[in-house]
Amino acid sequence: MFQGRMNAFIILASLSTFGCGGGGGGGGGKEPVVVPPPIEPPVEEPISYDGLRSDAALDTENIAKFVDLIFDGDSTINPLENLISPQFYATAAVAINEPIDCTYGSAVLSGSLDDTNLLGTVTATFDECYQDGLILSGLFEMTIEEIDPALLQPTDFTIRYDNLSISTGNSDLKTIFGTQVVRGEGSCDASETINIIVDDLNPDNSYMLENMVIRHQCDENSKDYLSLERRSFSGAIYIASLGKVTLNGQDLLFAVDIYDARLSRGVTDFLVEGELTISNSSATAIFTGRQDEDEIEIPDRYFIHVLFDQHNDGVYQIDASVPSSWLVTQGMMDMSDGDNDGMWRGWEVFYSLDPSVNDASEDPDKDGFTNYQEFITFYSPNSKHWHPGGWLRARSDRVLDKVLAANETSSNEIYLDGKLDQAFIANIETLDVMFELGTFGGNWQFESTFNCQLIEDTENIGDILNCFDIPSSLFSDLQDNLPIVKLTVTAGNDLDLACPYVSLLTSVDLDIESNLLCYSFAGKLLAPALGSPSKAYLFSELDEQAMRYPIYLTDQNYIFAFPETVTVSGQLVENSAGIDLLGVDGDTEFRSPDCELIDAERFQCSGGYADVRALELSYLPATQVGTATIRWEITAQFAEGYTRSSTTERVLAFGLPSIELQELIDSAIVDNEPSLDLPSGNYIGPLSVSGDLSLNGGAGTILWLTKAQPGSTLSTSYSFETQNAITVQNMTFHVADTPLVMSGGILHHNTFYDVGFDTEKFVVVDSATYQDFTANANHFHFIETNIEESQFYYHRAAIEAEANYDSEGCECYLTNNLVEDLGVGLSFFDDNSYQPSANSSIIANNTLINVDHLLNHYIRDGSHFLIVNNLYYRDSELPSAKLLNLTINSNDDYSKYVDFRSNLVSDLDALYINQNILLLPTVTEDMLIDELLTEQAIDAGEDMSELFNSDIMGRNRPIGAGFDIGAYERQQ
Repeated sequence: MFQGRMNAFIILASLSTFGCGGGGGGGGGKEPVVVPPPIEPPVEEPISYDGLRSDAALDTENIAKFVDLIFDGDSTINPLENLISPQFYATAAVAINEPIDCTYGSAVLSGSLDDTNLLGTVTATFDECYQDGLILSGLFEMTIEEIDPALLQPTDFTIRYDNLSISTGNSDLKTIFGTQVVRGEGSCDASETINIIVDDLNPDNSYMLENMVIRHQCDENSKDYLSLERRSFSGAIYIASLGKVTLNGQDLLFAVDIYDARLSRGVTDFLVEGELTISNSSATAIFTGRQDEDEIEIPDRYFIHVLFDQHNDGVYQIDASVPSSWLVTQGMMDMSDGDNDGMWRGWEVFYSLDPSVNDASEDPDKDGFTNYQEFITFYSPNSKHWHPGGWLRARSDRVLDKVLAANETSSNEIYLDGKLDQAFIANIETLDVMFELGTFGGNWQFESTFNCQLIEDTENIGDILNCFDIPSSLFSDLQDNLPIVKLTVTAGNDLDLACPYVSLLTSVDLDIESNLLCYSFAGKLLAPALGSPSKAYLFSELDEQAMRYPIYLTDQNYIFAFPETVTVSGQLVENSAGIDLLGVDGDTEFRSPDCELIDAERFQCSGGYADVRALELSYLPATQVGTATIRWEITAQFAEGYTRSSTTERVLAFGLPSIELQELIDSAIVDNEPSLDLPSGNYIGPLSVSGDLSLNGGAGTILWLTKAQPGSTLSTSYSFETQNAITVQNMTFHVADTPLVMSGGILHHNTFYDVGFDTEKFVVVDSATYQDFTANANHFHFIETNIEESQFYYHRAAIEAEANYDSEGCECYLTNNLVEDLGVGLSFFDDNSYQPSANSSIIANNTLINVDHLLNHYIRDGSHFLIVNNLYYRDSELPSAKLLNLTINSNDDYSKYVDFRSNLVSDLDALYINQNILLLPTVTEDMLIDELLTEQAIDAGEDMSELFNSDIMGRNRPIGAGFDIGAYERQQ
């Protein structure tokens, strides 16, 4: 009742909104209103009270009735709270006579207000008025004596209740008489004085407040997320069937509108500091809130110390600390124990136990703790997951990431802090601590005074360290810095991240906070990579003046260890375009690399990483259509003594506009030609094919795909696009930021190169119009990748299938293709179809070198793939990858959707081992192609002659006893 602003009959109008100017309290509200000290009650005619006026004979049972009246209140009256809104007074006439809405019955709002200052009296008269489930009769009157002119909010007013009856119609009639005088409402120093009677048909529920004075003050320690308020109480409380007690408490600190999950009522106010006394001549109860400053923001750690002296003789029948939530929970403070089982009657009733039966040793929720153990530790006997425990925290002396190079070691002590409940310790004598060390390319060692055991990874979930039989009694008092184990980690060659995760193994649940200790492994340090892409220029538009090629380097480690010195060397290895090198230097005056042009074909720059990370190569332009290929070698020297190098080739192409090819294509379509032989040469720009046509490249038909037609301001949204099922064969494509977009059709014997980091995919199949697509005997050559960007930001694919919601997905046949990558982020086939094809897609006899995923697909009902005779090789020093990256329902079986067999792979999940072949560790990349094909692949594949009968080179299959695995059929 007295929480915040007496949440019962004393707040019948929203005008009595006590608080401190908003949720932030303190300085968060308006300026304090100057008010006088709490006022004396006005002289009034005495109100009639028929209950006991003598001091109540308090005991451990009936004290709960007074506590409930103070802290829980009479919620059935709250619907009247918003009967009259403050905004009404801003627009009301001098004379008021307005009806109040009632479902049935009637009510009238009447009165008179001064038209200049809005002061006066308003009366609500009810006659069997039904509102929101309540029946109201009688009179409610408010006299406004002072108003805040800015907010139009009354600050000083008196409320009078005259025979105001409230009922739900179920024999629960309450009648209210008396007054409530308010001063300084809405300020940081407000008070209310109450003289009021609530008459109930049940005398246990009838009571009177006499000269009850409550003062509210803001607290300067309030925060945006925690509202605090100072309150003082004095006055008398009478319960008709029991008698009188006196309430007293000065300068009490309350936390306002706090949510506690243990309460079904939502938010409430908690006493967190100060002493509140309920007393009379026979007995005294003292409730003291004593919260540590660092716990005042944690409702679970709000506690009240309860002292109850039933005879005022200095002997306490109750001397206990209980959660503050008990104080505001109806009936919980019934501290009697009629069945002598050591548990309060109020607690047993609240949790639906039998207060007349000794059931202290029972465990109805089967959580391993008896009712008594849960009572003394303030948990629920009805919840298996809420029981005695406490808290533990795992931590280390080094919390931030530690970057380790290959073979570097680091040691760290792991500690446990915490405190456990006595009931937990009595029931759980020992704890086992488990450290999940994760999977990575290094190894762990440990030292410990406890019984610990390291279990090496056997199920691809990482190493596990178990430490057994740690006595829980070590945490009976607050424990800091209990050393559990000293972990030593040695980094491997992989780029990786390892975070030991700590959990507890006990016979019951116990949560543990884990302050993770993470190591980042730079692993095999890599040299910076060349970030500049290949370039294509329209030969007819070249300047005679010197041209510039920007050179910039990119970091290749996601946890990057910067090299001390870097050397960038370049050499012309092919120059059919006839360019002349002029020199190389830093891109700005702020860089000072040491650069020299060694001869007409070679140059070199060296210096610190900052000096050489952005350079410019100058050269005279081409003398003819052609290309200039530069091989770059970048060597990095690290402080740890490591030297690392990377080698990359970039092409400068000088060609003809693709409009020359476009004109040939458009003419062939107009003439209904079935095929078109394209001329040799370097062509630059986009292409569009608007009809059925077979495009046949010549001995050197090379297309550098761009969105913009060189020599034109027109920019397209594509680089190569067709809405028809066409055939494209014997061509070379250099692909930048936009792929070939095809609607089904055939790709045969083409070569694809990426031009740099912007290349995300080579081919996109949009099967909204045509579902059949074949890619046979193509070479997809990703010459560049960036570990940082590709692994964590981009998903790259050689071929990607797309379809809208209304059409079937791609029925794709991917055969005899060679895909080469540098090992990070590439899928051979990425199937993004919304609806699967009616028939299987077939992926057969492809050779994949250092590709991440053979297939990437979100499995949908009806999806089906036949994956057979593929050769999948991945360098053992590359980060691990999933051969089949399938998103599938956890209760489903991949074999319903993927027929995966007779494949020769170097990285094989145990899931697939029975139907496939594992590459021997002695196999090298050179042994996967043509004449050097590893013996494991020869004649080991299944017969696919119904689908195709040649290999990537156009040679017959099979040669020998059966199909070879992979794209090549070895000649014998």
